[in-house]
Amino acid sequence: MKTFGKYFLRTIISITIVMASVYFTLAYHYRDRFLFGTFANGQYITGLTLDEASKLLSETAKVNSLQVISKDKQIYELNLHKFNINLDYSKSLQKLLRNQNSFSFLGNFTNKPKDSIIVPDVSMNDELLLKEVSSWDIFQKKSQKGIKIVYLVDEGYKLLDTTKDVPDKEQIFNVIKKAIITGKKRVELTKNNGCYKNLPVSAKMKTVMNTYKKIEKAQSTGIIYKFGGNEQELDSILAGAIVTQDVVDIVSKEKRKSRKGEGLFIVNKKEVNFPKKIHIENGFAVDDNSNIIISESLLYEQIDGLCGHYTTIDKNRNFRTAFGKIIQTDIGSYGNIIDTDVEFKFIIDSILKEKKGVHEPKSVIHTFADCNDDIGQTYVEIDIKGQHLYYYANAQLVMDCEIVTGNEKLKRNTPTGVYYVYSKSRNRYLRGPGYISYVKYWMAVYKGVGMHDASWRQDFGNKIYKTSGSHGCINMSTQNAKTLYGIVKIGTPVVIY
Repeated sequence: MKTFGKYFLRTIISITIVMASVYFTLAYHYRDRFLFGTFANGQYITGLTLDEASKLLSETAKVNSLQVISKDKQIYELNLHKFNINLDYSKSLQKLLRNQNSFSFLGNFTNKPKDSIIVPDVSMNDELLLKEVSSWDIFQKKSQKGIKIVYLVDEGYKLLDTTKDVPDKEQIFNVIKKAIITGKKRVELTKNNGCYKNLPVSAKMKTVMNTYKKIEKAQSTGIIYKFGGNEQELDSILAGAIVTQDVVDIVSKEKRKSRKGEGLFIVNKKEVNFPKKIHIENGFAVDDNSNIIISESLLYEQIDGLCGHYTTIDKNRNFRTAFGKIIQTDIGSYGNIIDTDVEFKFIIDSILKEKKGVHEPKSVIHTFADCNDDIGQTYVEIDIKGQHLYYYANAQLVMDCEIVTGNEKLKRNTPTGVYYVYSKSRNRYLRGPGYISYVKYWMAVYKGVGMHDASWRQDFGNKIYKTSGSHGCINMSTQNAKTLYGIVKIGTPVVIY
């Protein structure tokens, strides 16, 4: 029994010595290595030395490019190789290593693994990085930031405020640098991360805003012009007549003459001569009471331009043929003419009496369709090359037939362009040099040219017109002429090409 007791005691002592040796050996081993279950930045670094762990983190954190997205969703790509970026994790890892107790490694086998966030010391060529970031177009207009009054075509004067959400270069540089340090592949520049800020409103900016309030009131008439299916507010028209620093010397010397509006001005809804005392306020002429000045002569020019835009006579048009081809028509006699003098009088009266509402301008010549494309959807189409006539009503083909147009060989060509049926008559004689012809259905188009029956012809279409065509009129069979005569109205556009 004593022998067994001694044997058991020696065994226990031996096992203890072995376990102690293993324990101290492992403790010694982990004195400069990371304990079991150690993670850093998502990487398993158990058993690695400081240098080995630093190398691993550096290699896994390397990113070749960084995508930077601005507030307006513009994308910039940074090639990070250009900036000599070096990530050194040694110091942070050394601190982590010092905080571990190598003799407590056994506890790590039972404890839950912990992932530490290790921030490296970063070295890079900041000068090169800043130079590239500074070249981005979001910074190119920084010197122009502020509040100013601008003129926009078809809108008039508008207040342009570029003091909001101005990119902060220094903060953007810091955000980008942090993204590089943390190994991100993409970063968005937002107001939340301080990349954009609002500039302070200066005293000068406040005076610009005050001037704009006066301009806005002066150019806002509340009148909407209706041109067929188009509607246009008159803000841009009034804006073009506001006296600015550029024209004040010219309009101030105007005398009242026959030219419309010359020598007259509108100030605070009243018609006056040019004010005796004015000053320039942010580029605009104002009277002693800081009222905006509107020149009636400039206003007449603006109205004349507006009427000219919607006047369609003597203009080429784009036209879709029966075969779907878009052609440009020649100029004909068809179109409207808007009376500038009448519209000028209306607008002056509306401003002075503060009338508002929708207004449809008066035309000296009224077209079949009330729109800028005034041919509309009801018209006669004459294809000379195809020797064919088409009649459309509300965009639907109602009739078509073969025709014979002017004799090409004898240079009696049918005139091309956009015309209209200006008269209709039955049973009349057509007279010209060396001929007299009786027709039952006459639809006049342009001067002595019209569409009519030609009972003396047996055939229509093909190439007849080249050598045996008409004197310029559009010939068709009696039946077809009767049909067209019965449905076409005076004023209907006739497109000849």
